[in-house]
Amino acid sequence: MKLLYKFLFITFCHASSIASSIVLGKEATIVFNTDCDIKVGVYIPIDESYNYHSASDQLDLKPNISITYKLDVSDFCFVKVVYSNGIWCYLLIMENDNVGITLKNNEIILTGNNAGGNHYLNNNRFSKYAFIDSIFDLHIKPSIDIPAISVDLYKTFREGFNEDLIKLRSDENISSDFINILSNDICYFVDGRALNNYKTLLFGAKGKISQEDSKLILSRIDSIFQKHTPWTSDVMKYRNSYTIVTSYYREKYNNLSLQEKNDLLQGYEQDSFGLYTHHLLAPDHIQLPRFGHAFLLQFDLNVIEFDKDKMFKYMTDRFPDSQYLKLVKERMTELQSQNKRIDVFPDSIIIFNEQVNTLKELTSLKQLKGYNLYIDLWATWCIPCKAEFKHKDKLNSVAEKYNVKLVYISIDKEIPIKKWESEISYWDLTGYHFLANEQLTKDIEKIIYKNQVVKIPRYIYINEKGEILNDDAPRPSAIASIENLFSRK
Repeated sequence: MKLLYKFLFITFCHASSIASSIVLGKEATIVFNTDCDIKVGVYIPIDESYNYHSASDQLDLKPNISITYKLDVSDFCFVKVVYSNGIWCYLLIMENDNVGITLKNNEIILTGNNAGGNHYLNNNRFSKYAFIDSIFDLHIKPSIDIPAISVDLYKTFREGFNEDLIKLRSDENISSDFINILSNDICYFVDGRALNNYKTLLFGAKGKISQEDSKLILSRIDSIFQKHTPWTSDVMKYRNSYTIVTSYYREKYNNLSLQEKNDLLQGYEQDSFGLYTHHLLAPDHIQLPRFGHAFLLQFDLNVIEFDKDKMFKYMTDRFPDSQYLKLVKERMTELQSQNKRIDVFPDSIIIFNEQVNTLKELTSLKQLKGYNLYIDLWATWCIPCKAEFKHKDKLNSVAEKYNVKLVYISIDKEIPIKKWESEISYWDLTGYHFLANEQLTKDIEKIIYKNQVVKIPRYIYINEKGEILNDDAPRPSAIASIENLFSRK
């Protein structure tokens, strides 16, 4: 019986790509319906790779009016759908599929081909088996037990996810090709999380490891790479392949000699690629989406990880007809037209230059006195912080509705004032802005982090008396939870 279960587990983790010889896509359709006026963003693949970052189209939906959205699909693709009220879902679309998605009473109803499989995908039922981090934590004290981790990981999925797969396969309305792709994607997720945990152990972040443990961990990492072969033609179509693909090529790059690294540049300069240089080792179908996505990230998060002009030249030389290059050109044109410095902030952005030494002191300031405060702890180098800024419009609206003041505290150290101000201007952050001094930083570390490791972004909600109501409040991206918090008396 154990051998049978093991065979099933390995089978779904290694399911091959479906009809990989087909080059031309076949049309599929998504039919949208709703019971309210609402906008929806549709994220379809870019250059045959999964796209969660840039909306391909935005549709205006009306009650009782169906909108049919057509797309070309070669084998399969994952599509992300995001409604303007924050509700979202994923769709796994196969060739010739006709999928229905209805938003009713703020709930998504899926119909059409493989509806049961897409329902499973969006309910994340498999996540109840994906206690990856907790499995690792369970076996690192008093000493690290790598074999026990492996056994628990295998046992969890053997008894859980395999059972779900059997149920899905019994549904005549879900194709076997769909289930193979779904199981591949979930395996990417699970093994990607395991890979990150193995690397954390290897780097000693959870304590010292022996030489023998180090060998075992390296062996486990290598087995993950071998199982998923992160160079196949369809690897970038999956939602969850990023971690394994990136780690694989970074490891290969780190093992190169200095001369091999120089040769890899092919005459281009190192700062053309920055932190993404290791992707030069990848084939074009991986390299293009990795560089393209990284480029768009520079614009969206206002970061500089490589020389944009030099990367643009490389992409123009290497991928002149790509969809990603077209998107990058559009963003560069937008940036050039908007590239003017704001010397005077609008009235909605207030920069405080006076010293504030504690969080409680905020409520004694004239502009903030008598208000509940939603405090955003951030820094100019923090990419996740900036990702949350994209939700500022909804946050502003909810804060205004409940008469809550927004306070942004940067914990940057030794940063030029102009850099801090330029970030505030770039993101157009309505609210009250403070650059934390040493005393305020110490107060935050003591009161909020209990003198433990400081991690950002972090959000705090305090009342008009300076009392902390929530020292780990919801993020702006969880706007419904924020509204629930603000609405409490």
